[in-house]
Amino acid sequence: MAFMPKRKKTTSKTKRSRPQARRHLSAVTIQNLRLLAEQIGKIIPATSFRKGAFCFATIAKRAGLQKQWPAGGSKKEVIFGFLRAVYRNHPKIFYRLFRENIAQGIERRHSAGDPVLEGEILELDATLRRRTCRKSPACPQSATT
Repeated sequence: MAFMPKRKKTTSKTKRSRPQARRHLSAVTIQNLRLLAEQIGKIIPATSFRKGAFCFATIAKRAGLQKQWPAGGSKKEVIFGFLRAVYRNHPKIFYRLFRENIAQGIERRHSAGDPVLEGEILELDATLRRRTCRKSPACPQSATT
């Protein structure tokens, strides 16, 4: 009987997808996102009774972010959950959502007979420009500082 060398075991290497790095959110960032959710919730509603009407739920659907939309909860908590998920996973899309939809939200409130005051817009702008967003490449303030 001839001696046969041991055969090396071959294992199939499958390409493993690396989990996406999730952005760590500090307590200050979370507080700012909660404040932002409250402020923007006064301008853009979280949900609407009419299908396809202007609200955060349809904004999320149009932007392809349905997976980020939390199920259930109060208006403020649902908007906060959505903003937190988008800020963590899609920071470039985060600011684009505001730029593209704030004008329609202002028009909606104006047509409802409750116009958005300049103070509200200035508060919203100040919240968006807070120090916590400086590290984001899409933040309007990060380019200047």
